[in-house]
Amino acid sequence: MAIAGRIVPYYSVFTIFAVPEILNCFDHKLIRRVMSIICILGLLVLSMKDLYGNSYVCPYYLFWMK
Repeated sequence: MAIAGRIVPYYSVFTIFAVPEILNCFDHKLIRRVMSIICILGLLVLSMKDLYGNSYVCPYYLFWMK
């Protein structure tokens, strides 16, 4: 599972380039704006979930943190 965990950061770099290209596929400006807002909110929710609701992000404690 440790090797599979390394795949996520590797492909996250390509997400930076893929999301704008996908958004440019939409022709209508209103749809493009709505999809942009949905993408931004979705990425913020996932980031917050990973940082504050996931114990696997930082599973290690130092001796003074217990």
